[in-house]
Amino acid sequence: MYETNCCLEDYQRRRLLMATLAAGGLMLLPSQSWAGDIRELAGQVRVNRRTVTKRSKVLPGDTVETGPNARIAFVVGNDAYLLKENARIELEGGRGDTVARALRLFTGGLLAVFGKSKTPRQLHTATVTAGIRGTGIYMQAEASRTYFCTCYGAVEFDVAGSAERKLVMASHHKGGWINQAASNGTHFGGPVMVGHGDEDLVALESLVGRKPPFMLPAQG
Repeated sequence: MYETNCCLEDYQRRRLLMATLAAGGLMLLPSQSWAGDIRELAGQVRVNRRTVTKRSKVLPGDTVETGPNARIAFVVGNDAYLLKENARIELEGGRGDTVARALRLFTGGLLAVFGKSKTPRQLHTATVTAGIRGTGIYMQAEASRTYFCTCYGAVEFDVAGSAERKLVMASHHKGGWINQAASNGTHFGGPVMVGHGDEDLVALESLVGRKPPFMLPAQG
């Protein structure tokens, strides 16, 4: 179990972030979220091999692919996703599902924030399976390894080719590379941030009317 400690540098950075947001510096503008809505679209993006527009929908059962210098942000239920360039993801589930029951990231980077749900969610790459409930994550899939950051919340990992199972808890980023059946086990350095930052999480959570836990008042 892991929880990052607050420090003066973190506090000053978060204050600066909140000031930037107050000045209108969001990457994505907050507004009412609708299931399947595409909220940001840049470059060539395909859903089920068809080129999409901002009027298109992304639903459970769809496969989303981005080309070079492309990205897409979308909402499914109370979950929000940002898929980066040269990436491909499959949202598993049926048309009657309100959320994707599982995500399979084949390549590229994905930032995602998940609302509380009675439906357990699983995230898959070639090297790892992760079980999550109500959390924020970033993962980047390569052929023989996966970068995974538990931005906040709890994630349980199963590593491909290994009997190892690992629970990672974080309040403000714990990440590292996971190698397939690594002889020395799964390694999580932390906090290590690859391919994402706090401002991305703030922007993504805003699409579903939430704020990341690190922006909320301290409890107690």
